[in-house]
Amino acid sequence: MKIAQITPGLIQIPPNGWGAVEKIIWAYKLEMEKLGHEVDIKYSKEVQQGDYDIVHVHVANLAINLADRNIPYVFTMHDHHSEVFGKFSQCFQENSKAIERSVLSLVPAEHLISYFGSPSNLRYLPHGVDVNFFETKDREVSRSDHRLLCVGKNGYFNDENFDRKGFGLALEAAQELDLPLTVAGPKSNKAFFESIFASYDKLNLIFDLTEEQLKEQYGLHTIFLHPSIIEAGHPNLTLLEAMSMGLPVVGTYSGVEFELNGILRVEREVDQIVFRCKQVIDDYEAFSRSAIRSAHSLTWEYVSERLCSYYKNPTQVTPEGAAFAEKHVQIYEKVKNKKVKNNELGIDKIYVINLKNRTDRKKRILRLLDAENLGIPIEFLEGVDLRGLKNKEIEEWFSQKGYKVYSDWRMESPSSDDYLVSKFSTIKTVSVWERWDTNDMSKGEMGCGLSHINAWNKGHKENLDKALILEDDAYWESGKLTEGLTKINQCKANWEMAYLGRNKMDSADEEVVDDFFVRPKFSFNAHAYVVTKEGFKRLVGYHAEKNLMVADEILSASVAGHRRVDIEKVFPKIMDGIAPPPDQCFLWQESLFSHAESDVSGDRKFEVSFIDKPKLEITTDQVSTETFHVNFLSEGVSVFETSLTENTWAEVSLERRVPWEIQVSSEMSNEVCWSHKYNDENQQVMVWFDSKSLGDNLAWMPQVERFRKISKSRVILSSFWNGLFRSEYPEIEFIEPGSESHNLYASYRIGCFDLDDRNLSGRPWNKIALGEVCSDILGIPYREEKAKVLIKDKTRREQQKYVCISTSSTAGCKHWHGWQEVVDYLNSKGYKVVVIQKEPLDYMDLKGLENVIFPDTKDSIEEAMAWLYHCEFYIGLSSGISWLAHSLGKEVIMIAGFTEPYNEFTCRRVINYNACHGCWHNHLFDKGIWNWCPEHKDTERQFECMETIKLEDIIKVMPLN
Repeated sequence: MKIAQITPGLIQIPPNGWGAVEKIIWAYKLEMEKLGHEVDIKYSKEVQQGDYDIVHVHVANLAINLADRNIPYVFTMHDHHSEVFGKFSQCFQENSKAIERSVLSLVPAEHLISYFGSPSNLRYLPHGVDVNFFETKDREVSRSDHRLLCVGKNGYFNDENFDRKGFGLALEAAQELDLPLTVAGPKSNKAFFESIFASYDKLNLIFDLTEEQLKEQYGLHTIFLHPSIIEAGHPNLTLLEAMSMGLPVVGTYSGVEFELNGILRVEREVDQIVFRCKQVIDDYEAFSRSAIRSAHSLTWEYVSERLCSYYKNPTQVTPEGAAFAEKHVQIYEKVKNKKVKNNELGIDKIYVINLKNRTDRKKRILRLLDAENLGIPIEFLEGVDLRGLKNKEIEEWFSQKGYKVYSDWRMESPSSDDYLVSKFSTIKTVSVWERWDTNDMSKGEMGCGLSHINAWNKGHKENLDKALILEDDAYWESGKLTEGLTKINQCKANWEMAYLGRNKMDSADEEVVDDFFVRPKFSFNAHAYVVTKEGFKRLVGYHAEKNLMVADEILSASVAGHRRVDIEKVFPKIMDGIAPPPDQCFLWQESLFSHAESDVSGDRKFEVSFIDKPKLEITTDQVSTETFHVNFLSEGVSVFETSLTENTWAEVSLERRVPWEIQVSSEMSNEVCWSHKYNDENQQVMVWFDSKSLGDNLAWMPQVERFRKISKSRVILSSFWNGLFRSEYPEIEFIEPGSESHNLYASYRIGCFDLDDRNLSGRPWNKIALGEVCSDILGIPYREEKAKVLIKDKTRREQQKYVCISTSSTAGCKHWHGWQEVVDYLNSKGYKVVVIQKEPLDYMDLKGLENVIFPDTKDSIEEAMAWLYHCEFYIGLSSGISWLAHSLGKEVIMIAGFTEPYNEFTCRRVINYNACHGCWHNHLFDKGIWNWCPEHKDTERQFECMETIKLEDIIKVMPLN
């Protein structure tokens, strides 16, 4: 094919330093050329209709330009800002348009498919890594050698101080672990660390590295931290590069198709990062090996072959798409075919045991087998999966088939410890295995045993001379399978079964039978072994389905005898076996050595929490991959659905309180196996105010108390004004902002958030009353109530009657300029005037005042309250002092034109309905613009809502004695 990769045009390709999209384009070019294609890197304006078979573009505006020129294109959406700015943003809309008009579109993160509405022409293509460049270096790492590394560009769009990558979290974790931390990235990262005043003598910041320098840094460090909040690529490039060089990852990666066992997943919490780092350090070699293997499953070669398959068969959603596909199928087939070498290993067939629902493992092991290019026929045998059946159904099926579990498998009270695995095990951690045969067989273990028995029967029936049997979670490094089969084929010793990988469980020495292989003592794992024709015959002769037990036990007993006398009578040694020495195995099983899941299920727990967001986690103390359909419903309507395997979790982004019901169904039986209805009665619920504003806190506090009474929950409140509220609300526990609270059932953040984000607030906060912002998030009906506050000092400061006023506020649109007239009028009526505010009298556009008392209340809310408590009434603006006066039971005259009366509280409102008013509810306030007047700024009508209010309007509502 002749392919044009369209450059974004901002950075050279290949890039000298940072430039993720440019690195991806360069990798595509190199790998596509290896596959025999012609690839040019072009500006979009250089490409004309018909010049290329494939035009692949990576930026939305360039894609739309190609569409306008009637040039069919493939589009990859790399822009994480589509999520940052939300579905109503121009960024999202532009990328959606580019996807819609494409022949085929790709995203490098699985969750983006549903985020863009799952269009039929959108597919997932992961990022890859050059494992030859980012190669593993042999090194020994002691506990004192560990060094942490972060790599990337922080920030969002033009906000360089936003901690998107989680550098601040990594710094806190490094300090707690007392480990060195290096953060590598562009110079823009410096602004973030300056903004947080980072001070840690083991922090090293380095900028603008070349690829060689970046590779050097990977080699100098041992653990890669990546607690990123959002990424366009899952996995992203630096994560794969680090893993390729042997660095385990502690991060927020959440991919599904690729298991990536070298990653320990965390949320963006320091204590989780610290805990996971300690886990890595405790078993560093195993995690490092898993990281390398995971990276080798996502090479640029594999990614490019997958991309070629997409080029070959794009979804035909348009006439152009159909023509596109028809044109390129023949071209693709010419370069796709590879020579298959002759089978020289003496293996007739490869059986792979694979559960029907584990298509991910099928794809993974196919990639590994394809890379070996063995020339041996491969047959996938569907594994027996009993986990979706009820116990009674299994009993009936076993009865019909004549199957039976070995009656004495479970030993309640072993007479001695002779058979215990821990006595023999050479595995470092044997907690899972210590009393392997004192537990009932799980449904997964039964199914696994029957699956191997079916493979033996099939090999015997097909009269195969030799067959390789693999479980779908078998793993090997490139070339190791070929090496193992070659050595087996060259072995001169007699054998009927040969292990390619196993875990030796007996500490006794093993007999050496040639210059490499040994006679295996009792061993576990049946993930990779070769059986001869005679071996199949003898295994079938066991009739193991009539005394079913774990496949590992049967297989090992057949060549080594069993460590339990009773089992050895049923399954005696029947043939000779060979095996590599324990430390020289060719194939490994991911489920044991990388702490991942196998398809053997154990005890299961469903754990739910509503802390910030509703979250369900499915856990098991053993290893399993049973899948479940999870449905988050609100009032009977599905809000979010997904599929989960065990030891995974799902959460919904909706953070406000709704009547959740979470249902979990087995995807095999379609039966609801667990459900939970939200009920916070008598549960601990934390509410925290995401605002220091006095007015916000006073507006929200009564709603929290109402929530406590309605829900009957035990409320914990975090606010910046606890001293005002604590004694007045004794049924609520108050904690300081930033404090931890444990054993929570739910937590809710109260604030004025993104107007378009319905996950945080049910309705836009500028369309409802300020107090209703809180009740809306807490899911209770709104009712106006005034806050109760503690008055520590009720001493009267002024004996003559007086009126309190406040003239200043946080924006020019709130200010009114007739205050001296008000003061003069009140003085004439025998009132003194006291000004309560922390700002000076001539603040911003205000003029100073004469004949007023101006007490110093700047640093004392108690002093302000003492003055307010004894005033005759209060005149102010839409501000926190007005809310405070209202809470103290004062008559409040509020001069406010930029908000509608419903926004605050019931008071003596002064507003000119004949002038422009209420702009607050129709525009997004910009606190950075003092003269914010969204409809008439810089015109004669600027601030018309306040300027048209006259003294006589205020006098009309004064409660004068």
